[in-house]
Amino acid sequence: MSPLNIPYPPRSTGLVWHYTNEAGLRGILTSNRIWGSPPESLNDSSELDYGIQLVRDLWSDDRATFRPNDPEARHFIDSVIGEGWEDSLRGSTFIACASSTADMLSQWRSYAGPDGFSIGFQIDQVWFGGPDRLVNGNMGARGLPYWFDVIYESEAQQATIRAFFEYLADLPPSARAGNALWVARLTLSPLPTLLKHPGFREERELRWVGDDLMAGTPEATGTQEHLPIGAYRFAPGEANLTQFPVVQVLGGPQCTAEALERVRELLQDLGLSHVVVERSTIPYR
Repeated sequence: MSPLNIPYPPRSTGLVWHYTNEAGLRGILTSNRIWGSPPESLNDSSELDYGIQLVRDLWSDDRATFRPNDPEARHFIDSVIGEGWEDSLRGSTFIACASSTADMLSQWRSYAGPDGFSIGFQIDQVWFGGPDRLVNGNMGARGLPYWFDVIYESEAQQATIRAFFEYLADLPPSARAGNALWVARLTLSPLPTLLKHPGFREERELRWVGDDLMAGTPEATGTQEHLPIGAYRFAPGEANLTQFPVVQVLGGPQCTAEALERVRELLQDLGLSHVVVERSTIPYR
C-alpha cells in the first residue's frame, strides 16, 4: 500500500536517471522541472493500451466470482473501467519517465542518442505539477506526489490490479454517488501507466504520473501538451519548488569533450559546481 492509502505500488526513493539530449538537459536544469507527457507522446504510444487491457481482461476473468453477495460493487467496477475510462485516461494523464540505471545502451539508443545525457537526480522529495509556490492545502498541485517503479512481472501486475478491485469495492455507497465515477477513474488512472510488458524489464523504469483534474469535467477548456513537474519542499501553509535535485550528469558514449565542458559551465552558473560530470564508457556502434 502506498503512502496515499490507495493500492499503488510502494513509493520509490533514491537516485534515478532521465535520458535526454543537451537541449533537454539545459531546459530541466534552468527551469528546475522535468516534463510530463501524455501517453500518445511516449516512444511506444501503445503502452497505455497494454495496461488498460490487462485491467479489463483480469476483471473479465474475476467478475463472476468476485464478492458474490455484493452485486453493487461489481456494477460499480463495471462502470469505472467501462465505456469512457480509456478516453478519460488519454485526455488527462501525464507521465514523466526515469530509469534506475545510469548507463544503458538501449536507453541511449531510444531516448537520448549517443551524444546525449543522463541526468541523475534524487526523488526523495514530493513532486508535483504546479506553480512555484503552492498554498492553501497545496491547491494547484497536480499528480501523485511520488515516483513509482514500473511493474513488469505478471504475478505482481495481477496482484496490484486485484488490490484496486478490492479498494473500489470497499468504497462506501456515498463514494459511489454523484461525481464518484469521475473520482474513482481519477484514482485508478495511474495504474495502467505503471504496467508494462515483461519484455521491457531491462529498462528498469520509474514513473511519475499526473492528472489534469479539469479534463473530462464541464469546466475543461482544452488540452495541455506537456506538464512541467518539480520537487517541492514543505513550509508552514505552503510548498515551494526547489532547485532541481541533480546529483550527477553522464554524457553519452559519443558525447564530445566540448559538450561535457558546456554542461560543467552551466552547472557552475547555476551554483551546482559540486555535480559530477562524466562520460559513458559503453562501446557504441
